[in-house]
Amino acid sequence: MDSLKTLPQTTWSERLSGILAGALTLLGTLSILGWLTHSDILLHPLAGLAPIKFNGAISILFIGITMLGLEFKIQRAIWFVLVPIAVNLITLGQYVMNANWHIDELFMSDLQVIDTMYPGRVSLTTSLVFFLISSALLLKGFSKPNQFKLTVEAIIGSIAGSAGFSTLVGYAADLPAVYTWGTGTAPARPRRQSRHWAY
Repeated sequence: MDSLKTLPQTTWSERLSGILAGALTLLGTLSILGWLTHSDILLHPLAGLAPIKFNGAISILFIGITMLGLEFKIQRAIWFVLVPIAVNLITLGQYVMNANWHIDELFMSDLQVIDTMYPGRVSLTTSLVFFLISSALLLKGFSKPNQFKLTVEAIIGSIAGSAGFSTLVGYAADLPAVYTWGTGTAPARPRRQSRHWAY
């Protein structure tokens, strides 16, 4: 039976990518449900952690959906990534222009204002990472593998990783200027003060 074709085997990296995509989709969905229902259990699955902003949850959800689609070879799923690209590009524009274009609470009022000058706004670091990851997924979905594409993806991954690492170092060393990147909004972190709902 030499003529029988062997089934393609899934590599460990593909399995890991699929697990990550599923986890992001689940996290984004639960966070959005938490905001819609005002559920403490969903907003704070791990005690002591600040909730993910609603726009951040939307970004996580659509990044996860896009990754799942690419894993299952559903090419049209790449269009979902345009949502986090648009949301975070506008957010980054607000930081650059020092403006408030009222997108931060466009979908949901921020009921928990923690470490931010603008209710509902995702931090600069988080928004940059979401934008970079979304852009890398868009590049992956619309172009064939080549050396240039792999190089760009590696650069984007390095920048996103460095941004996340610098934030962790800033929190560990208690350096607000590092983890806020000079803005008035910090990424989600362990809360030192009791949370409050602002109705």
